[in-house]
Amino acid sequence: KTLGDQTTISLPECLAACFKESSFGCQGVNYNIQNGLCELFDTKPSLSDNPDVDFYANNCAGGGTPGVVTTCNFDGMKVTVTRDQSFTGAVFAKMKYDTCRTEVKDSSSAMLQLGKNTVDRISFLESMIRYF
Repeated sequence: KTLGDQTTISLPECLAACFKESSFGCQGVNYNIQNGLCELFDTKPSLSDNPDVDFYANNCAGGGTPGVVTTCNFDGMKVTVTRDQSFTGAVFAKMKYDTCRTEVKDSSSAMLQLGKNTVDRISFLESMIRYF
């Protein structure tokens, strides 16, 4: 399924579309950083040779739930995601990709620190954590 044609759609909108897709289990997206073309996939596609196209795998779809540990204290919340294999990408709060994320590069774990003000604005955070 392809969203947009030659019109620009932002990466956060593309990732959100994958999360919201209800007609099939979105397994990942190809996102063209030059023209904003967003392609949703119900299977893991092969990687594109086009340097302008980034692939984001939805590691939460169809597989086991990743190890997520949430620690809360007076200062806020810390969410740690641990995988069996190393991954590169981002860990972010659902629908908050622009403002609430941490980048991961070739690591089997990532930590997202949320201050008290952020925690107050994001309800049910643990059920909303997604990573690509």
